[in-house]
Amino acid sequence: MTVKPKTFIVEEPTAVRRRAKIVCTLGPSSNTEEQIRQLLLQGMDVARLNFSHGTHQEHLQRIRTLRKLAAELGRTVCVLQDLQGPKIRTSALRNHTPVELVPGSRVTITNKEIEGTAELLGTTFKTLAREAEIGSRILLSDGRLSLKVLKVKGDDVICEVIDGGLLGEHQGINLPGAVLSAPSLTRKDKKDLAFGLSVHVDAVAISFVRSAADVRAVKKIIAAAGSDTSVIAKREKPQAIETLEEILEIADGSWWRAVIWASRSRPKRFPSSRSTSSGAPSTGASL
Repeated sequence: MTVKPKTFIVEEPTAVRRRAKIVCTLGPSSNTEEQIRQLLLQGMDVARLNFSHGTHQEHLQRIRTLRKLAAELGRTVCVLQDLQGPKIRTSALRNHTPVELVPGSRVTITNKEIEGTAELLGTTFKTLAREAEIGSRILLSDGRLSLKVLKVKGDDVICEVIDGGLLGEHQGINLPGAVLSAPSLTRKDKKDLAFGLSVHVDAVAISFVRSAADVRAVKKIIAAAGSDTSVIAKREKPQAIETLEEILEIADGSWWRAVIWASRSRPKRFPSSRSTSSGAPSTGASL
């Protein structure tokens, strides 16, 4: 696999120097050469490639197009590989039809292979029953819906619906405050990271960061590959607040995704967006 290495070109002078960076996600809706050209002309500084979706070949084509156009336009652009991290989601629904979760009703979440209904939902999170505690909250669909754990029976977690609404397929599951055993770097992430390093991405964003050890693990892989690619820590988990200083010391940058669990779980304090002591920027962006 041959990809033109990243080339840094002096940007065109501007009357006012913009310090904020514009991050754009490249995907099916921004895939053509003309679309990417327009993003560059409008000021895109960072091209985010979401590795939750797409094949390596599709991402490779975007990188090639991006670098070709950046060189033609005399622009500098950072290629940011955003790794998927652990998939903690609900499973498929019966007839692929969204279900209505009514406040006060009961719903069971199971790790069994089932077609979900309003009373029984499947999950990709196979150890949920071992992680959930009685009385704790489970948030669904970026926190729009919330459940309270009533009891755990085998591999099933029986809950009461607190904040209801319409639930689609493959929606995110979050356990505010819970220290989950899932690794921040999955087998898929390691394969994707190897690909990213082979095509010389400029930075790698890692999900599910809870401690500096999560960042060190990725930096170790990067160093072993003979690369100095920057590592961006995504601050999405409540545990990251407790170890924030250590994370910022070792990460080359970070962003805080202001997901709804923050307001639902009402933590006592939030991380502020600032630079690390080593000068690595914290974007404070919700991407």
